[in-house]
Amino acid sequence: MKLFQALLVVGSAVPALLSAASPYDSIYVHVPFAFVAAGQSFSPGDYRVQRSDSGLILIQGNGKAAATISVPGSIAKPGTATALRFSTDGEREHLVALQVEGEPTRTIVPHIADTRKVVLSAR
Repeated sequence: MKLFQALLVVGSAVPALLSAASPYDSIYVHVPFAFVAAGQSFSPGDYRVQRSDSGLILIQGNGKAAATISVPGSIAKPGTATALRFSTDGEREHLVALQVEGEPTRTIVPHIADTRKVVLSAR
């Protein structure tokens, strides 16, 4: 069973901090725990998360950056705040979704290194 956490964005819901002509929307967030995104480990700290209409998500902060792809997920309930969602595997927190107030959740496509493959053989 996966445990989900929602992390509210610092400074309230401000999804579009760049100009309207920009292909990206940015949010700024403080993540108080280590996490994994796009197959990379990130330490606790302040991050800028940018998303594009095409589904590309960029994570930058603490001297690291990563890019990952997202797909439209479920429509959030009215009033759902802008947040990052994490799932734990019991050892590490994984960034699994981005929610921007008033828009469908963007579900992050798992990085190949984050997936597990089990091979069965017949004897």
